[in-house]
Amino acid sequence: MRAVVDPRTDLVIDGFPRSANTFAYFAFVEANPSKSLRIANHIHSSAQFSLAARYGVPALLVIRAPRPCLASYAQYMEGVDLGVLLDRYIRFHRGVLASVGHCVVSDFEQTTKQLDKVIGQVNERFGSDFVAPPMDEAFVARVRRTIEQQYDRLRDELGDVIHEGKKAVPTSRRRARRDALIEQIEGPRLASRLEEADALHAQLLSGGGS
Repeated sequence: MRAVVDPRTDLVIDGFPRSANTFAYFAFVEANPSKSLRIANHIHSSAQFSLAARYGVPALLVIRAPRPCLASYAQYMEGVDLGVLLDRYIRFHRGVLASVGHCVVSDFEQTTKQLDKVIGQVNERFGSDFVAPPMDEAFVARVRRTIEQQYDRLRDELGDVIHEGKKAVPTSRRRARRDALIEQIEGPRLASRLEEADALHAQLLSGGGS
């Protein structure tokens, strides 16, 4: 994984961390196993989308509402201040606004539950013929197993640096921490920046209009 878009890329699937990037990538690959596709992914930079627009490469931007996204990202980035993570969220989504007209935008619920429809939108928007993931229970379970196996391989290679917070699938322990983190995110210290993050998320969902 992790690839930067270039003129030979077939599709960009990317977004801010903890926005279902990994699920979207592996579900797409699982649905298109016989195709030798070049997929730009997991760079987490708005430049990925400005380059996609420049090269005319189809692009899927996955996004997630600030609170659950940051609560998950805080567990991935253990020890990093929530204000720093929120600033990163704002910077990424502000940066991608300039290219959103070239993207199909998919919110977290769409990405994780209706990716078949999202890829259908990509095909309609760009004239592509990608196979849409079926998104039935057996398919989703297979994708989650693949993600778990990737996590286990990295854990074997790198040890404790790959802690549970870096897992790209939900766990009961992470869910238990989520509410406490969201309470911190919604505290007065971050209020004005959280308001901006909410506005950016809404703006991207509406296609980038102000």
